Amino acid sequence: NNLIRPSLEYYEFTNITYEQLSGEITPDDWYIETMKNISNDLCERSNNLQNELTTPENISNDYLFYSTGLNLTQNADSALSEQDYYSAASFCFGAAGKFSYLLLKNENMTNETTNKINEINNSIELVRERVNNINLQTITDIQTYVIVNERLKEAENTLTLVNDAYNEYLNMTLSLDSNLTNDTKQQLEQVHAAILQKLAYSIERLNSAVAW
Repeated sequence: NNLIRPSLEYYEFTNITYEQLSGEITPDDWYIETMKNISNDLCERSNNLQNELTTPENISNDYLFYSTGLNLTQNADSALSEQDYYSAASFCFGAAGKFSYLLLKNENMTNETTNKINEINNSIELVRERVNNINLQTITDIQTYVIVNERLKEAENTLTLVNDAYNEYLNMTLSLDSNLTNDTKQQLEQVHAAILQKLAYSIERLNSAVAW
């Protein structure tokens, strides 16, 4: 027996009382099946990225990212066993971000970050062009279109921040080139690591858009 209760918060602003149904929300079959496929895609990507990595030394900062990725993967496995596909997708997205960052770092991206930024930006534009050319015929099509575009926009916005931060990083390295102390080098390495983390996030957000 669903209970009906007034929305007190809305009444405080409008002096109008609206009744609100309480009860369990049952997702559409379309949503369940879609999230199942997406979670499978994202978890497969996360596993593939992990397989490309060598386990870092457990005393390194990289190990923290690696172990966090493993924990997220385990959480995803638990969620999948309970058919909680949304949570599984979220966990695998997070794990992929950790593993993707470590792979970027292992590729020694110090001199290749600009090329990687341009590559991801081009990929975003290609996916957006493909999505915009789809003939939307159903409500489901429209829902998917909105979700994909939200993820593309987030990937694009993050990439813009990465590009700006990397240009600032390059200016810093040029201005300090003649006076690089060990402490300064360590600080610059930390800045570049933060940039790569954001770059990895943009990559994985783009990948989630593709999965949708």
